Amino acid sequence: MKRYSKFLVLALVGILAVMSAFPALADEEVNIDDLPHIEDSRVNAFDLAAPVVIYYTQETVQVFDAAGDPVWGDNGGYAYETVITGLELIGVNTDGSTYSVASLTTNDIDALLSSGESSLDLNGFVLDIQDDGYFLTAPADSEGKVYTFEWDDLGRTLPTEA
Repeated sequence: MKRYSKFLVLALVGILAVMSAFPALADEEVNIDDLPHIEDSRVNAFDLAAPVVIYYTQETVQVFDAAGDPVWGDNGGYAYETVITGLELIGVNTDGSTYSVASLTTNDIDALLSSGESSLDLNGFVLDIQDDGYFLTAPADSEGKVYTFEWDDLGRTLPTEA
Protein backbone atom coordinates (compact mmCIF):
# COMPACT_ATOMS: atom_id res chain seq x y z
CA MET A 1 0.00 0.00 0.00
CA LYS A 2 2.89 2.34 0.78
CA ARG A 3 4.25 1.76 -2.71
CA TYR A 4 0.99 2.93 -4.29
CA SER A 5 0.71 5.98 -2.04
CA LYS A 6 4.27 7.08 -2.97
CA PHE A 7 3.41 6.61 -6.64
CA LEU A 8 0.16 8.54 -6.20
CA VAL A 9 1.94 11.40 -4.42
CA LEU A 10 4.63 11.57 -7.14
CA ALA A 11 2.01 11.47 -9.91
CA LEU A 12 0.02 14.22 -8.21
CA VAL A 13 3.11 16.41 -7.79
CA GLY A 14 3.99 15.84 -11.45
CA ILE A 15 0.51 16.77 -12.63
CA LEU A 16 0.49 19.93 -10.51
CA ALA A 17 3.91 20.93 -11.85
CA VAL A 18 2.79 20.55 -15.46
CA MET A 19 -0.49 22.40 -14.85
CA SER A 20 1.31 25.33 -13.24
CA ALA A 21 3.60 25.69 -16.27
CA PHE A 22 0.76 26.34 -18.75
CA PRO A 23 -0.49 29.58 -17.17
CA ALA A 24 3.10 30.83 -17.10
CA LEU A 25 3.38 30.21 -20.85
CA ALA A 26 0.05 31.94 -21.51
CA ASP A 27 1.14 35.04 -19.56
CA GLU A 28 4.19 35.57 -21.76
CA GLU A 29 3.69 38.64 -23.94
CA VAL A 30 4.46 38.37 -27.62
CA ASN A 31 6.09 41.34 -29.32
CA ILE A 32 4.36 41.55 -32.69
CA ASP A 33 7.53 42.97 -34.29
CA ASP A 34 9.30 39.67 -33.50
CA LEU A 35 6.93 37.78 -35.83
CA PRO A 36 7.92 37.43 -39.51
CA HIS A 37 6.41 40.26 -41.55
CA ILE A 38 7.11 42.71 -44.36
CA GLU A 39 7.89 46.24 -43.20
CA ASP A 40 6.55 48.44 -46.00
CA SER A 41 3.32 49.70 -44.38
CA ARG A 42 1.07 47.12 -46.04
CA VAL A 43 -2.10 46.21 -44.17
CA ASN A 44 -1.52 42.47 -44.61
CA ALA A 45 2.17 42.59 -43.60
CA PHE A 46 2.01 39.23 -41.77
CA ASP A 47 0.68 37.31 -44.80
CA LEU A 48 4.00 36.71 -46.50
CA ALA A 49 2.57 34.78 -49.48
CA ALA A 50 -0.53 36.92 -50.09
CA PRO A 51 -1.64 37.17 -53.73
CA VAL A 52 -2.71 40.76 -53.10
CA VAL A 53 -0.95 43.50 -51.15
CA ILE A 54 -3.12 46.16 -49.51
CA TYR A 55 -1.97 49.68 -48.65
CA TYR A 56 -3.68 52.75 -47.32
CA THR A 57 -2.78 55.67 -49.58
CA GLN A 58 -1.98 58.93 -47.88
CA GLU A 59 -0.86 62.47 -48.47
CA THR A 60 0.48 65.31 -46.38
CA VAL A 61 -1.79 68.35 -46.16
CA GLN A 62 -1.56 71.71 -44.48
CA VAL A 63 -3.58 72.14 -41.27
CA PHE A 64 -6.14 74.96 -41.02
CA ASP A 65 -8.17 76.07 -38.00
CA ALA A 66 -11.97 76.42 -37.88
CA ALA A 67 -11.74 79.95 -39.33
CA GLY A 68 -9.72 78.71 -42.30
CA ASP A 69 -6.43 80.20 -41.15
CA PRO A 70 -3.20 78.18 -41.35
CA VAL A 71 -2.09 76.59 -38.08
CA TRP A 72 1.51 77.12 -36.99
CA GLY A 73 3.55 74.07 -36.12
CA ASP A 74 6.04 73.53 -33.33
CA ASN A 75 9.00 74.10 -35.65
CA GLY A 76 8.01 77.71 -36.45
CA GLY A 77 6.48 76.92 -39.85
CA TYR A 78 3.02 75.90 -40.92
CA ALA A 79 1.62 72.67 -39.47
CA TYR A 80 1.07 69.66 -41.72
CA GLU A 81 -0.56 66.30 -41.11
CA THR A 82 -0.77 63.02 -42.96
CA VAL A 83 -4.28 61.96 -43.99
CA ILE A 84 -5.52 58.67 -45.43
CA THR A 85 -6.81 59.18 -48.98
CA GLY A 86 -7.88 55.65 -49.96
CA LEU A 87 -6.82 52.07 -50.63
CA GLU A 88 -4.34 50.60 -53.10
CA LEU A 89 -4.56 46.90 -53.98
CA ILE A 90 -1.60 45.37 -55.80
CA GLY A 91 -1.67 41.84 -57.21
CA VAL A 92 1.38 39.60 -56.88
CA ASN A 93 2.23 37.07 -59.60
CA THR A 94 3.90 33.72 -58.84
CA ASP A 95 7.23 35.10 -60.15
CA GLY A 96 7.03 38.00 -57.67
CA SER A 97 6.11 40.65 -60.24
CA THR A 98 3.23 42.95 -59.35
CA TYR A 99 0.36 44.69 -61.09
CA SER A 100 -2.26 47.23 -60.07
CA VAL A 101 -5.59 45.72 -59.05
CA ALA A 102 -7.33 48.90 -57.90
CA SER A 103 -6.78 52.34 -56.49
CA LEU A 104 -9.79 53.55 -54.54
CA THR A 105 -10.12 57.01 -53.00
CA THR A 106 -12.21 57.69 -49.93
CA ASN A 107 -14.67 59.42 -52.31
CA ASP A 108 -14.89 56.22 -54.42
CA ILE A 109 -15.64 54.17 -51.31
CA ASP A 110 -18.21 56.70 -50.07
CA ALA A 111 -19.91 56.75 -53.51
CA LEU A 112 -20.08 52.95 -53.53
CA LEU A 113 -21.71 52.83 -50.11
CA SER A 114 -24.06 55.72 -50.96
CA SER A 115 -25.30 53.75 -53.98
CA GLY A 116 -26.32 50.90 -51.68
CA GLU A 117 -23.50 48.62 -52.83
CA SER A 118 -20.87 47.12 -50.55
CA SER A 119 -18.90 44.82 -52.83
CA LEU A 120 -16.51 45.38 -55.73
CA ASP A 121 -15.15 42.88 -58.24
CA LEU A 122 -11.70 44.21 -59.07
CA ASN A 123 -10.23 42.10 -61.88
CA GLY A 124 -10.97 38.86 -60.04
CA PHE A 125 -10.28 40.32 -56.61
CA VAL A 126 -13.39 40.81 -54.51
CA LEU A 127 -13.45 43.61 -51.95
CA ASP A 128 -16.39 43.60 -49.54
CA ILE A 129 -17.20 46.40 -47.15
CA GLN A 130 -19.04 44.94 -44.20
CA ASP A 131 -21.60 46.70 -42.00
CA ASP A 132 -19.30 46.49 -38.97
CA GLY A 133 -16.54 48.60 -40.60
CA TYR A 134 -14.40 45.68 -41.74
CA PHE A 135 -13.03 45.12 -45.23
CA LEU A 136 -12.78 41.60 -46.65
CA THR A 137 -10.90 40.46 -49.73
CA ALA A 138 -10.95 36.92 -51.06
CA PRO A 139 -8.90 36.42 -54.25
CA ALA A 140 -7.55 33.07 -55.38
CA ASP A 141 -3.81 32.49 -55.07
CA SER A 142 -1.57 30.97 -57.78
CA GLU A 143 -2.71 27.45 -56.82
CA GLY A 144 -6.40 28.38 -57.02
CA LYS A 145 -6.81 28.41 -53.23
CA VAL A 146 -8.92 31.27 -51.96
CA TYR A 147 -6.92 33.73 -49.87
CA THR A 148 -9.14 35.49 -47.36
CA PHE A 149 -8.03 38.59 -45.51
CA GLU A 150 -10.24 40.72 -43.28
CA TRP A 151 -9.28 43.89 -41.46
CA ASP A 152 -10.88 46.64 -39.39
CA ASP A 153 -10.77 49.95 -41.25
CA LEU A 154 -10.95 51.82 -37.91
CA GLY A 155 -12.67 54.73 -39.69
CA ARG A 156 -9.66 55.45 -41.94
CA THR A 157 -11.47 55.33 -45.28
CA LEU A 158 -15.08 54.54 -44.40
CA PRO A 159 -17.42 57.39 -43.58
CA THR A 160 -17.95 57.77 -39.86
CA GLU A 161 -21.13 58.95 -38.22
CA ALA A 162 -20.93 62.40 -36.67
